[in-house]
Order: sequence, then C-alpha cells, then structure tokens
Amino acid sequence: MVARADTLPSGPELSDLGLNGYTRPERYFAAIFDNFFAFLIMMCVAVALSENIQSSKSGLVNAIVGFGVGVLYFAYFLMFESIISSTPGKLIFSLRVQHLNGTKCSFRAAVIRTLTRFIEVNPFFFGCLPAAIVVRCSGRNQRWGDLLANTIVTDKK
Repeated sequence: MVARADTLPSGPELSDLGLNGYTRPERYFAAIFDNFFAFLIMMCVAVALSENIQSSKSGLVNAIVGFGVGVLYFAYFLMFESIISSTPGKLIFSLRVQHLNGTKCSFRAAVIRTLTRFIEVNPFFFGCLPAAIVVRCSGRNQRWGDLLANTIVTDKK
C-alpha cells in the first residue's frame, strides 16, 4: 500500500515518519562509502576472474564476464535494500530506506531504486550530481528512484 499525498499526515507526524527525507552530509558520505565498497567487490571478482578472461580469446566471453561483474555493482544495492532496507553505508550513518507509509523497502521498490542508479549515479553521466540535484530540489528530498518507488531515505531512529 502506498500513501497518497492527500492522505499523508502533516505537522509533527510527518517528521516522525521521516517523510521530509534526509539531506545531511551523512547521506552523501553513505553514498560514497557504498559506491566505493560495491566497486571494491566488483574489482575483487574481476581480478579473481582475470586469468580466465586473459586466457580466453573470445570477445563474447570477455563481454559476458565484464557484464556480469558490472551487475555485481548494482546487485550490492538491490540485495541490501530489499533485505534489510539499508546498505552498509546507510547502516554506518544510521539511515534506512522506507516507503512513504513507514514500511520497510520492498523488493519491487529496491529494483526501481537500483535501476535508476544507471542514470542518477553513473560516473559517465556526471557521477552523483543528477541524484544530488533532484534530492535538493524535490519536496521530500527524494532522488528519482525514491520518487518512482514511493520511498524515502530517513534517519533510522
């Protein structure tokens, strides 16, 4: 069940649910940590597979392995947000992802949030700048993935 804008509480109840979002530096530090850690995992797997990649003369094999390693980066966010509504970086900074009605992040919402990372947090498309701009400009400090998934990043309290 997704809360509609006209049925959302106002006043103190709104901040109790965390519907105002979270834009303090901790959110950005958590994002930096998560991106670094996901990239580190991806690179460790790539190095472990490098002997197999180098011995293969097939460009198709190399492309498949490269794609698979890239998928690991996005799987990091999908797995953690769908299972515990947080990533290791968010846990460190006491943040979580929740639906606007206060429930934990669902698998569907985690998929939507993860898919939008291709645009919002892509180093080839200005890094995290698109997401940061949308967070600062949206009414509830949500990025595009949050807006589409009806989720928000809040303080874990």
